[in-house]
Amino acid sequence: MDQEVTGDLVIPSTITHQDITYTIVEIADYAFTYEIETEPMDPFPLIRGYDLTSVIIPDTVIRIGNNAFSNCNVLVSIIIPSTVTYIGESAFSRCSSLEQVNIPYGVTEIRTLTFEGCTSLTEISIPESIVIIGIDAFSSSGLATVTIPDSVQSIGQYGFMSCKQLEEITIPSSVNSIGSMAFAYLNNLIKVTSYMETPPNVASNIAFYGSKANANLYIPFGTIQAYSDAGWTDFKAIIEVTHICDAGAWHTTLEATCEVIGTKELRCTECSKVLETDTIDALEHDWTKSDETIAACVFDAIWHYECTACEETKDEPQTDTATGHTYGQWTIINLPTSIKNGSRERICHCEQKETTELLFVSNGVNGEIAIDNATGYVIVVSGDYAKFDSVKVGNITLVKDTDYTVASGSTIITITPAGLKKIGTGQHEITVLYSDSSVAFANLKVNNITHDEETMFQKFFSFLEENILIVVGLSILLGTAIIFLFIGITVKKK
Repeated sequence: MDQEVTGDLVIPSTITHQDITYTIVEIADYAFTYEIETEPMDPFPLIRGYDLTSVIIPDTVIRIGNNAFSNCNVLVSIIIPSTVTYIGESAFSRCSSLEQVNIPYGVTEIRTLTFEGCTSLTEISIPESIVIIGIDAFSSSGLATVTIPDSVQSIGQYGFMSCKQLEEITIPSSVNSIGSMAFAYLNNLIKVTSYMETPPNVASNIAFYGSKANANLYIPFGTIQAYSDAGWTDFKAIIEVTHICDAGAWHTTLEATCEVIGTKELRCTECSKVLETDTIDALEHDWTKSDETIAACVFDAIWHYECTACEETKDEPQTDTATGHTYGQWTIINLPTSIKNGSRERICHCEQKETTELLFVSNGVNGEIAIDNATGYVIVVSGDYAKFDSVKVGNITLVKDTDYTVASGSTIITITPAGLKKIGTGQHEITVLYSDSSVAFANLKVNNITHDEETMFQKFFSFLEENILIVVGLSILLGTAIIFLFIGITVKKK
């Protein structure tokens, strides 16, 4: 992992990265461990585990990798789901505080060093799916009693070596191989019960080296010679027994949680043989409201709940829906020119910004017209005709094809004579709106002058324009006459 995690850990069943959701199916090799820096090229770097105290693995996981939790020295408990069928080598080795762990039914091998050095682990239920107990699987652990199920065929070398607290061992008839020193240096061993009719030879591999002086060996009736021939000697006493297992007490092997079904075993009170297995129904969540999220601009109201039993959380949407953004006033960023668009923005109280284009108006940006003009007023906007939406004058929304017409070629808007009368006389701001939130503005002054008066003035000024030379000549003659008049008056006075 990229960052160390500590404390109680609930591993999620899925993670989302770059909008893609992935299901967690494996705890990787060395997932919660890291190397402590040593000498360069050191062939045996030191491994340290994260400071986890408890771990819950989701039921999507099927594999726990090698050394996944090794050296997690403060890890006290871990819940492994029934979906897991593979636990790697040294997966929990030297987890010295580990007190509670379950091996799911379906795992077939307890691999090398899996629980080695787990000094606080005083008991563990080995499921009947286990066939092989590997090398050093439980060596130097804190186990006090061990019942090996009928499914086990092989116990690897050093399998339970140096389990200083181990007092009782039960070996089923299914075992046909016991590795060297598998039960060596068990200082407190007082009882070994074996159901093997034909015991494997342990003389050459000293399987019980340093463990037999205070231990009684209980074997099936009539097999004492076979055990002697196989090297099962030097125990405190070897006792042949005839025993019929009775129905004893149920023992929980996996605590049920809110979502995980637990398991239990019925064991013989005399030899601890598992006579029956059963499940424990999963508990129901005890949900308590822990927090709430109030509806905001883009978020619906949500109530947050936490289970008081397992600390699982859930969210429930409420009826209060997102309020939508509440924007402030528009602020001009860039004014449009005669050939280039500008821009403006406004900001919501949640700091969301909305930016739109201010489209330039190539014709009709500032104009004046008589209210009874027969042809109307034309505005040409640089916006995309396909995105045109509407025209407003102040708070009045003009009616298309009645108050105005619109045509392509950028966007060509003609306010009709009916539209001019609708908006009335005065100075007006015309707003042209588009579906992509872009906008254009134009100013139009509508005069109260009639069309006939406008025509009279237009004719007068047209006459002046057409006869400009005559007008200039008359102006010169008039000016000359005034000058001579002034000179004459001055001479007379003298």
